[in-house]
Amino acid sequence: MSALSNWSGLKLRVSGKFHWTNMTMEKTKNKNPLTDISQNLNSIVIGIRFRPNFAMQDKYGTILENILHDKKSYFNPNVFPKVRNEIDKRILFNPETNSYLSIDNENIILDFNVVENPDKDIVETISKAFDDQIIHNILKEYSILGINRIGYIKL
Repeated sequence: MSALSNWSGLKLRVSGKFHWTNMTMEKTKNKNPLTDISQNLNSIVIGIRFRPNFAMQDKYGTILENILHDKKSYFNPNVFPKVRNEIDKRILFNPETNSYLSIDNENIILDFNVVENPDKDIVETISKAFDDQIIHNILKEYSILGINRIGYIKL
């Protein structure tokens, strides 16, 4: 079981108007459950907020290298071909898809935009990649402690 599957509070950003009912999404117009979310899925956002870690600024480069070039990396240079440096933040991004993974001294946030006609398992694929690579690898390897919140939003 993945660490993400233990967290509730997921939301969906999809095409059309929808409302929320006990963690299920239904179309507002006719109240029928949305059966194939991949038809309307726009993006998947996963974020981790942790206790401020100012030593992390010194590790941004090695963390990004690990994310991009690990042998099993899903978030490799094909997914995120560009790196942007901002004050106190590093961002891996893809200008074609507008997807990004940002790291600062309190947060790691993935906003993965889904292309048209995505693989039906895209949500599980991205969730598992984030769980394996970020939660079980980066957080552990770089001793990122004091996790305040993990948010998982299918948008």
